[in-house]
Amino acid sequence: MQRLRTNDQKLKESSSTRNRTMKLKVTLPTGKFEASGEVHDVTQQFQKFLHIISSLDEYPLPGKPMPYEQSPITPALETIFDNDQPSSILVFRTPPPNNEPLPNWVLLLLLGYRELRQTKDVSATVLIQALQQASHQVPRLDRMLHAYLTERFLMKGGRGKGGFYRLTGHGVDKACEKARELAALISGH
Repeated sequence: MQRLRTNDQKLKESSSTRNRTMKLKVTLPTGKFEASGEVHDVTQQFQKFLHIISSLDEYPLPGKPMPYEQSPITPALETIFDNDQPSSILVFRTPPPNNEPLPNWVLLLLLGYRELRQTKDVSATVLIQALQQASHQVPRLDRMLHAYLTERFLMKGGRGKGGFYRLTGHGVDKACEKARELAALISGH
């Protein structure tokens, strides 16, 4: 058995008498991939996996706005958040209604950081501080967001206090929907 190392991915390759087979196991913050079989088949499956993983972070896919362009959701977010504060914590101008589930607040915060502060990865401690500023105590962010992680609205990287969260394309859609609803509620339309 021969071992290959490519981009911190461990590949195990073995030769059989008839076909070349391969076993590939990769763990990324966004997902795990494991396959074994003929080299061609494993390679195709891995390429599909990479395409899916890369699409989780791309939003919108066609014509992604340049960093200096204003996103269509930015006016709604400026209604929701006070972005003029010099603090690293994004503060709600008008918090969502109390009946709004707390995970949706986190989606709004992640969208706010993404669009207003150009930060895709937001640390767990910053999210907890932002929720505390809005008068919400969150003992375990990971437990509260478990369902949204499972549904792929967001993804988590790192561990414990060093962990961070990022919206997926699906999560951006849901967060934009919530932002529009809240902005309409605030402005009375």
